[in-house]
Amino acid sequence: LRKSLGKADDVARDWAAELRKLLRRMLGVSASVRESNTDIIPYSVFAQSIPPGAAVCVLRTEDGALGFMMMSPSFTTYVLNRRLGGSAQQQPSVSEDVRTFLSAVDRRIVRPFCEEVVAALISTWGKDEVSVAISEVLARPIDLPKLAQFEPLLRLPLSVSLGLESNEELCVVLTGTAIKMPKIEEKAPEPVRSSDRGRMAARLALAE
Repeated sequence: LRKSLGKADDVARDWAAELRKLLRRMLGVSASVRESNTDIIPYSVFAQSIPPGAAVCVLRTEDGALGFMMMSPSFTTYVLNRRLGGSAQQQPSVSEDVRTFLSAVDRRIVRPFCEEVVAALISTWGKDEVSVAISEVLARPIDLPKLAQFEPLLRLPLSVSLGLESNEELCVVLTGTAIKMPKIEEKAPEPVRSSDRGRMAARLALAE
């Protein structure tokens, strides 16, 4: 994961730009999206930091490696309202409208947006290195798949601002097995020339 931090910083900038386009296309809103510092955190810290009402998606690779995507509760509610035709002028806020958990209908409505967010990350990182898909959207954070308490996770956080007082969090976290490091091509050894063979034979003869 430490080897992936530099690449993650570069990816986060491009991912933020793609998310701005996605918000205009799917929600019809113009937003400021900024990348925060990528870091490595233990699973326990991530799990305990998720508030009720947040949209949490379980990500899996083809070979079963895990990752997660999380959106803050108020941003989740905003996405749901916009997908249902709500006003774009209504700013996300911690209010009675924020859900404490996501119903089956909520999860079906928010999933296409989350899938596009994950697809944007994969396209900017490169599917040869990161290729995950949403396996499920959880009703509650407590339903997270259990990992070892200190399992390290690479976190890519974004900050989404939809108004003067709006500063919403969206992040993806990945386990080490969900990231494939690019293979370093080894240079083929240069063929030994006949003149080199002669010099080598002469040195061996002197050594004897």
